[in-house]
Amino acid sequence: MGARGSQSSLTRFAVDKYVVNKQWQNFDSDIAKPQTSVPKAGLARSADQQEVLAFWISICENAAASEVVVNLFLPYVLCDVRSGELHAPSDFVLNSLVLILNFASAYLEGFTKSTRLLTQSMRKTRSTYQLVFVLSHGFSIGFLNVSSSFPDVGGGGSDVALGTGSIMAGSMFVLLNMIGSIVLYKVGRTAGWRCMKNRWKEIVRFTLIWPTIVRVCILASFVLVILGPPCLGHDLPLDLGDPEMGGIEDVRFIYDGYMINLPRQPLGLAFGILMSTLGCIAATLLCDIWLEDQHRPAARLVANFLSTVVILVVQYWQNSGDQIGFMLMKFSSSFCGALSAFSSTIGDVYDECFGVAEEVSSYDKPIRGPKPARAPWISGLQNFVIHWLLTMAIMLFDFVTEPVELPPIVLDSRPRHFANETLTVSWISGLHD
Repeated sequence: MGARGSQSSLTRFAVDKYVVNKQWQNFDSDIAKPQTSVPKAGLARSADQQEVLAFWISICENAAASEVVVNLFLPYVLCDVRSGELHAPSDFVLNSLVLILNFASAYLEGFTKSTRLLTQSMRKTRSTYQLVFVLSHGFSIGFLNVSSSFPDVGGGGSDVALGTGSIMAGSMFVLLNMIGSIVLYKVGRTAGWRCMKNRWKEIVRFTLIWPTIVRVCILASFVLVILGPPCLGHDLPLDLGDPEMGGIEDVRFIYDGYMINLPRQPLGLAFGILMSTLGCIAATLLCDIWLEDQHRPAARLVANFLSTVVILVVQYWQNSGDQIGFMLMKFSSSFCGALSAFSSTIGDVYDECFGVAEEVSSYDKPIRGPKPARAPWISGLQNFVIHWLLTMAIMLFDFVTEPVELPPIVLDSRPRHFANETLTVSWISGLHD
């Protein structure tokens, strides 16, 4: 059974790679024309360095944009303001948003996976293919790692279990997240494949304008947190889960005899962007650069486990009544959230179960001919089961440690009389009459 499954996977890999290589013949030659000569060694090395630099810039910019969208723009729309204070949306709204973000991230992960596979082998000779490849990879690692997170799935399952009083309902919420994301990843793979065949020009145009959109979004976020509080009369939310924490307090320095206080909201936004960016960089180093393709699912599992442990420790301190600062909160939500890659793990599960062409990153050498198949450290089914157990552990941990608010006990201060005492008083009063 194991040999048959391995042979079937090899067949799917070979067919997928053959179709990928044949696909170039259908692309519009007016958009990207191949070079007529092979670049010299020095020029090729310079081109590789430029690709690596563009790869890191794309990761950092997309991570910053995702942090701004998820933890500033969305909370600004969803949070309530009562008496000048920010209040987080209800658990139903938060869990629905987590479900939508995970589904959308899984779909986009599948879409960008197809665009990466269909541009990786010819990106060294066609500039537009290299542009699409780098942006697809940077968007997947930067934007989607921040917008989706495994601990949020377990936390949502805990909220559902507490709200309904049923652990089974929380378990179904977790399964809905994972199975639904796998289905949407498949839909995204198919959509990306078709768009590469039929809408190549639109993909190139979008790739050209997306970095400008990202930079305008980041710049607009800082303008908003600087001008928003004095105009609106209240702080802006900097985290979807804890909108009331408005930034880093009491940061000042002395210059030329003057004490300068740094504004806490722009400083808090910058720190959140830094945490998300560093989390994506750590995930890239661990899962895409230090290890080869067949070992990346296991590396992502290790990253998800470590980030989950840190988040649970911080939540335990918070539920115990200990006050956590803004910086620790953002380290937990932004850094660990970016380190735990939900959408990439969903892609690993699907690809290991149903097969995919071998993928390379900007640090890998170009694929030249077929390579001997090497078994991954962890299969797709094992990856799914382990991550399901991990999210269930998060759900049960939150379910047990979540503080329960008991209703206040009201004592009745009125005097109480027993039945015999009442009858006796009535009988004595009748004798006096």
